[in-house]
Amino acid sequence: MMTPVYLNPPPSPFSHVEQANDQEQRLKLFISSSYTNQAAASSCSSLISSFPTFFDSFEDQRAGSSSTTTTTTTLGHDQSLLYHHKADKHIRDCGTRTYDQASKSSSLVQPHVVDVIGNKDHRLMSAYADHEREINGRGGEEEGKSNNNIRPRAVKWMSSKMGLMQEMTNPDLAPAGTTGNHIPAAAEIAEHKFRVFQYQENSDETSFSRNNNKTTPAVRVCSDCNTNTTPLWRSGPRGPKSLCNACGIRQRKARKAMAEAAAAAANGFVVGATDTSSAKGKVANKEKKPRGSHSKNKSKLIVTDTPSVSPNNKINSNNNKICFKGLGFQRVFPQDVAEAAILLMELSSLQKSHYTLLTSSFSASMERARRLANRAFVKRLVSEAKQFRQNESSVLSSSTSPVLYAPSRYVSSLSPCSFTRSNPRSDSLPSRNASHNAGFQTRSISVDALKSSDTFPRRHNSATPEEQIKMAELCGFDGLDSLIDATVPKSIRLESMKFPKFDEGLTESQMLEHMKNLASKNQIFKSFIGMGYYNTHVPPVILRNIMENPAWYTQYTPYQAEISQGRLESLLNFQTLITDLTGLPMSNASLLDEGTAAAEAMAMCNNIQKGKKKTFVIANNCHPQTIDICKTRADGFDLKVVSADLKDVDYSSGDVCGVLVQYPGTEGEVLDYGEFIKNAHANGVKVVMATDLLALTVLKPPGEFGADIVVGSAQRFGVPMGYGGPHAAFLATSQEYKRMMPGRIIGVSVDSSGKPALRMAMQTREQHIRRDKATSNICTAQALLANMAAMYAVYHGPEGLKTISQRVHGLAGAFAVGLKKLGTVEVQSLPFFDTVKVKVADAHAISDAANKLGLNLRLVDSSTITVSFDETTTLEDVDKLFKAFALGKPVPFTAASLAPEVQPAIPSGLTRESTFLTHPIFNSYHTEHELLRYIHKLQSKDLSLCHSMIPLGSCTMKLNATTEMMPVTWPSFTDIHPFAPTEQAEGYQEMFRDLGDLLCTITGFDSFSLQPNAGAAGEYAGLMARGDRHRNVCIIPVSAHGTNPASAAMCGMKIVTIGTDAKGNINIEELKKAAEANKDNLSAFMVTYPSTHGVYEEGIDEICKIIHDNGGQVYMDGANMNAQVGLTSPGWIGADVCHLNLHKTFCIPHGGGGPGMGPIGVKKHLAPFLPSHPVDLAHKL
Repeated sequence: MMTPVYLNPPPSPFSHVEQANDQEQRLKLFISSSYTNQAAASSCSSLISSFPTFFDSFEDQRAGSSSTTTTTTTLGHDQSLLYHHKADKHIRDCGTRTYDQASKSSSLVQPHVVDVIGNKDHRLMSAYADHEREINGRGGEEEGKSNNNIRPRAVKWMSSKMGLMQEMTNPDLAPAGTTGNHIPAAAEIAEHKFRVFQYQENSDETSFSRNNNKTTPAVRVCSDCNTNTTPLWRSGPRGPKSLCNACGIRQRKARKAMAEAAAAAANGFVVGATDTSSAKGKVANKEKKPRGSHSKNKSKLIVTDTPSVSPNNKINSNNNKICFKGLGFQRVFPQDVAEAAILLMELSSLQKSHYTLLTSSFSASMERARRLANRAFVKRLVSEAKQFRQNESSVLSSSTSPVLYAPSRYVSSLSPCSFTRSNPRSDSLPSRNASHNAGFQTRSISVDALKSSDTFPRRHNSATPEEQIKMAELCGFDGLDSLIDATVPKSIRLESMKFPKFDEGLTESQMLEHMKNLASKNQIFKSFIGMGYYNTHVPPVILRNIMENPAWYTQYTPYQAEISQGRLESLLNFQTLITDLTGLPMSNASLLDEGTAAAEAMAMCNNIQKGKKKTFVIANNCHPQTIDICKTRADGFDLKVVSADLKDVDYSSGDVCGVLVQYPGTEGEVLDYGEFIKNAHANGVKVVMATDLLALTVLKPPGEFGADIVVGSAQRFGVPMGYGGPHAAFLATSQEYKRMMPGRIIGVSVDSSGKPALRMAMQTREQHIRRDKATSNICTAQALLANMAAMYAVYHGPEGLKTISQRVHGLAGAFAVGLKKLGTVEVQSLPFFDTVKVKVADAHAISDAANKLGLNLRLVDSSTITVSFDETTTLEDVDKLFKAFALGKPVPFTAASLAPEVQPAIPSGLTRESTFLTHPIFNSYHTEHELLRYIHKLQSKDLSLCHSMIPLGSCTMKLNATTEMMPVTWPSFTDIHPFAPTEQAEGYQEMFRDLGDLLCTITGFDSFSLQPNAGAAGEYAGLMARGDRHRNVCIIPVSAHGTNPASAAMCGMKIVTIGTDAKGNINIEELKKAAEANKDNLSAFMVTYPSTHGVYEEGIDEICKIIHDNGGQVYMDGANMNAQVGLTSPGWIGADVCHLNLHKTFCIPHGGGGPGMGPIGVKKHLAPFLPSHPVDLAHKL
């Protein structure tokens, strides 16, 4: 059974809520009967949507079953209603004083039918008249007048109801001698009044419909008080209403009072009523009032800190005025709920026995009940939404009013108003006189109230100050500060932290403006540089629904397959894409970048050869950054890297474990590697081929040449350049070497019921299990970007990808034909796919001419230029290139005119013959809506931060705020080539400097490198930042994360493991013995702080001293940096080097397994050993 929200209000201080429990239970039973046969589709169904369900259910019952009501009972009830109608008419015409006499006369004969409802109504009617007389009598006594001069109150239904409400609110005001046996509950009396009113309304409508041709108009009756003797209320744009003037004015006052109460609730005040009709007030207001003023005997609502209390300790009241007395602060407005409940219960009884009598007005009655109940529900929502902000401590200390609401982090808490007024509209009216502002309370405006409200912590901190205090109290502390004091050792606490820039912080809007300013400093030139980075069109459906979708970028690594089936399927699509295009059967689900993938392949070759061969050859047609990364990584394996021309490679020494070639080459050449690979295999050498996925749609795949390992980047499959990353790399190989592959692999398995399911496969290769024996230290890779690349392939399909490739190749061919026509340059004669190599007399002059046209070219040397084309290149861009190469001379042709002369530049032996991407996934979703639905289908199978917190890993311990994510996809940041001239990326350079300075302040280090693109890469770079090559011992506690020993092993270090004590802390005595035993070769000690079980170890300063005294360096893993920021820092503790996981401590999204970033900070004595880059951005590329 589903219960409407408004049926379960929070506890109320009003006593009548408890008194109405019976009616509330009856209403619940009535509502539940219409929900029993439904599945309760939503736990938050509104009252409006509930009633149509009731109507349908009622019609079904009426149509499907016979009536159980007897004729006698129906007749009895009809007569009873007729009697009550006459009684009510008599009361309206003659007053309540003649009621007893009239009830005994023949004019009001009671029906002689045994009917429970009729008898009950009679008792209610009599009790109601007695109750009215007692109310009027009490009112007369309070006014100091005779009861004979009081007009009968029976015609003032609303006034009597408000009197009942006040009695229920203040039991002390009830007449003496009354008990529950003499006066029925308010709900019963109102129930009776509705019955009489409803019958009369039905009779009036029937009478009017029968006599609509007569000149005598129907009598209009007020829908609230039933009077027909006063003019009707005609206010409002929709014409005459069904209220009399008195009720209309009263309701208008009520609405104003509610608005004032809601405004006061937003600031945490209590609304009280003050009567301005005292003698003193009248004397003060004797002067002539402006026309239209209605201040006489007017009750004003003002905002006070405490309710108004009379000398008798009773809250002031006036039965003839609307005075909320704090009613506006209830979470549910009881008068509406009670009235709606009465209506619903009455209609419930009518539907069982008297439906035929009220058919004509039943719908109108239900509509009224629905409006009343729904109004109560809406008021509750409005009341709960009005949150107040905690005032200054001085104001709180002086306030004596109870706290009725607590601030909620789910509802915006705006700054409190600087002043409040009784009239909600008075702030927009000119000031009239002092008396007009007599009821106002004002206070001075604080400086904080004038500051911008879109601050980052207020919107994004998950715990409010009140919740923080409660959590601290649960731990036995009186606040967060005392908890921190007891947790973080005093010896490592920071006094304060001050940033050289942005110390006061920026609001979210200011931060966006700052990023826009940085973006404007970047210059977007059309890039023809190539070298593994190309412009690409990111399909908007992928950009919006994956890259910018928190359901995809906040996911955690899919260790829990049961909540990761969507992204696992997408990553499996990525692996299928890679294996189809490369021609090899196995692929992983992304690596960090192409250079890192090549270095991982080199390590595989070394492992395949079991470390017996110590030379690795790299062809000089590989990208320069790839060559440099491999050389750096080779040091850890004690490998010798030789860079040579392909024709000069010599295997005669027998010491070569592998060779790396580029296909197509970095300068564009497409070579046939068939014979080269056969020769390598004949000498026991493994071949690694770095390739381009887009080129493989038209070129012969590496697997068909016989390559053992294929690596590359999927960047040009719909992933922006982003000034260098992040991009998803890949590694494919044969089944024979699958156990030696790095990175995560997605496999098809079965679930507990035997159905096909996906999961991460062969995890025993990975560092979190094998530690120092792992195939690689990489864990977080580039899952988010791999998903984008996979969706790009799904969106375009095999034919779409081939079309893009052929167009790119055609544009390169047109450019080559045009250069030959110019006759001033020499075009390479080797086959090419998208990159044309040109020999020129003055490469710098042509490059400068291209820059003036907004184009960037790659300068290989002073006489060599390469020009790389991509899917964003247009015919107009090619014409600009012709103009740059002509150096001012006229160009007698256009690119379009050269199209008929273009011939394929790829020989038939190198053209792809095999099919690819034949799976239905890549042939089904080629329109935006089809792909959109597929993306959301996968998304619905996953758990992300959109749904809840994720219970695994410190990687989720940060916020991916929308403000932080927005600039990531701005073209001024995404469309810059990483090797563009530095002056074109001044915005990026300023951002790097600011970030480096901030990180140095936060960590206490002297220098930072932002180059590592993951924590694993940062660990490696940090461990290698040491000049003493003979020091190769690394001490690691058994509690360390698996990447620590894996990274140390990749650096070629000898790992010494130490244990922990009974509490899981590092065993200092054992550490001291290990350090002293290896003091001549001790390189580093790796520690995570706080520890992996979340404890700030008291002896951390002693641990650092032990390592330093024995010649080692302290390497701190920054995985738990969240627990240090602002409290302490690695540099302050004593660490020499530390990497930060920016996808853990700061905003970078985890993306289901990447991207990540792992910048490293070092003390000044290690700064010279930080990583650099081989590419000279001052024009030599």
